[in-house]
Amino acid sequence: MPTHHRDDQELMRYLLRTADQLGVASYVAPYRELLERLIREGQYGANAGEDDRETFMEQAEMAQLLCDEIGLGVVSISAVLLEPPYIRGSVTAQEVEELCPPGTLPLIERLAQTHELYHRYDLRQANQGEEFLLTIAEDIRVVLILLVECLNKLVYAKERMDESRRVLLAQVAQVLFVPTAHRLGLYKIKSQMEDLIFKYTDPKHYYEIKELMGQTIVARQEYMEAFVAPIQAKLEELPLRWPYTIKSRSKTFTSIMNKMRNKGVSFEEIHDLSAMRIIIDAPPEEEYEACWLVYSIVTDLYTPNTKRLRDWISQPKANGYESLQITVQGPEGKSVEIQIRTTRMDRIAESGMAAHWRYKGVSGEASLDSQLTSMRQVIEDLAGDKEKASTLASLRVESRDIFVFTPAGQMIRLPKGATVLDFAFAIHSNVGLMAQSAQVNGKRAKLRDKLKNGDVINITTAKNQRPSVDWLQSVTTRKAKNKIRQAIRDQQESGLQAGKELLERRFKNRHLVYQESIFTTLLRKMGYKGNMDFFIDLSEERINVPNFLDQYAELCADAEARAAESRRVAPTPTAIKSTEAPDGREIVVSTADFKGLEYTLASCCNPKMGDEIFAYPSKSGLKIHTRNCPNAIDILGRHGDRVLPARWRGMESSTVVATLYVTALHDAVAIGRVISTLHQADECVLLNEEQQLDGGLWHGTFTFREGERQALFALQAQLQSIKGVQQVRLEQ
Repeated sequence: MPTHHRDDQELMRYLLRTADQLGVASYVAPYRELLERLIREGQYGANAGEDDRETFMEQAEMAQLLCDEIGLGVVSISAVLLEPPYIRGSVTAQEVEELCPPGTLPLIERLAQTHELYHRYDLRQANQGEEFLLTIAEDIRVVLILLVECLNKLVYAKERMDESRRVLLAQVAQVLFVPTAHRLGLYKIKSQMEDLIFKYTDPKHYYEIKELMGQTIVARQEYMEAFVAPIQAKLEELPLRWPYTIKSRSKTFTSIMNKMRNKGVSFEEIHDLSAMRIIIDAPPEEEYEACWLVYSIVTDLYTPNTKRLRDWISQPKANGYESLQITVQGPEGKSVEIQIRTTRMDRIAESGMAAHWRYKGVSGEASLDSQLTSMRQVIEDLAGDKEKASTLASLRVESRDIFVFTPAGQMIRLPKGATVLDFAFAIHSNVGLMAQSAQVNGKRAKLRDKLKNGDVINITTAKNQRPSVDWLQSVTTRKAKNKIRQAIRDQQESGLQAGKELLERRFKNRHLVYQESIFTTLLRKMGYKGNMDFFIDLSEERINVPNFLDQYAELCADAEARAAESRRVAPTPTAIKSTEAPDGREIVVSTADFKGLEYTLASCCNPKMGDEIFAYPSKSGLKIHTRNCPNAIDILGRHGDRVLPARWRGMESSTVVATLYVTALHDAVAIGRVISTLHQADECVLLNEEQQLDGGLWHGTFTFREGERQALFALQAQLQSIKGVQQVRLEQ
């Protein structure tokens, strides 16, 4: 607990003596001059600032605690004493560099930055207090200074704060500092904090327990004297070859209240209100023997509860704590907790890592700094048990995470390396998707800029903002990447539909008929591998639509001209009879112009007798392909007007032809689907087709070989199911 001194000068002398004892006598004179000047200027007076921490008395007491309880050196003391005047500009960076030990200025600046976050935001949001503290502070010494500062504030809170501020301070202490003190083995500080927190957050029960403990103090003292007497007599009788001390203490109010709540018992039903400690002054090589010898003496006198035995000597805790703990049944059937430890173990238990560092031979701020820079390194020097592994895992968070804030003070935890855009998505998906610009700590920043601990980020959004593929390079979190990818997919689907609808409207305006083969040919000519990218570009106005329609109309006109020429030279199909090929050939082509023309079987499909076939006049002559030839789709789609019906000799149909008459709305998509369906009907041989427009309607006449009646009925039904088709009539 902080100690009250008579005046500032006495405290200053104490601190200078402490610095001298730490082996930094060369800094005593500069310190005296600097501190005396600051005191004369009133930098540590009661009116120096509204913040209670900024009085010299409290600063000095904090420094004293850091020396005595935790073991920090002159650099940390300097940072504690000089940070308030440094922030106000009463001490310059040059003065600190010249008059203080090396490393003091960076620690002051880190402490000041952490204080800014600590005072600006509601730190009760931090679910894992010690992780948050370690992450924002980056230097464990800052965490320890904040820990002592919080204890100091709690001590004076009753005098200097109203109830609401006291409760707020207690809540922050409970969330942030109690777990940290426990983790570091600073049990004395932890117990003091917990009782003060209890006092401010639940004063009714606190004062009830305080009164009850006061009423039973005499009885408890008498009981402990009676309990200790046989143990002391036995130790003297041996005699024990090591000096020893027996201490008793009352349990903290917090631990008593917790036991009452957890076990559902009253104060009168708690029998172990006091605990006893036997401290043996044995050398390190005899510690194990000494502790277990005393244990055997105690358990010979009192019945132990073996379920409550805790052997922290064979396997020390990760924070260095070592002790034998046992609960025995004393007089009147009451339970008494006994801790058996050596002098070295007791100092570590009381002062935590401070004592551990001293026993490890750490001396001077330079050596200590190497131990403090990374908490992980400190813990690694401790016991190698399972608890150590879990402790290390929780402490490594300092290298993985950062804590940043919204302008309203909301704390956001992000992985190290996260960007402004990651932050926007962490706030809300819509904020991320519409993020346009940002400010970090009041300055303009790019969305891809990386964030650091304590940054305050303000995001500006725009309704017309849309994510792009490039955004994926500006984020690191999985959430942001997934949201961006999903948004891009949604944009593509939306653009695809919008592009199709736009093209359909333009086709209607120009009275154009959608023909898939011509459309595909034009897209390839424009460099598109598929129609998705084309429709998206169309919806985003990256295509000159009038120019596209002109090219499409030109291709349609060319195709129509070729078809007209083909129809002009081709007579209406008639019954195919074997007399058409008196030359004995196996294949008959139903066009007089090609009578007697030599043909060859295409090597790409090797037609065989019985296959459904068609003839294609190429530059090298008439080629015979099967209907399921790998090249059939391309030939029929691009040169359908030149394709001729063909059959094998002797496979005549019973009827000449069948005709499908299709009427549909003048709709590019509907007409395109009709044409595509007809050309892809594998079981029906299309002999001829004609198309014409009549106002808002489109009429198509399609002539087939009639031999596949069931296939034609199925094709008729398939055409009738197409949206926009008005009528499909089959004549045989």
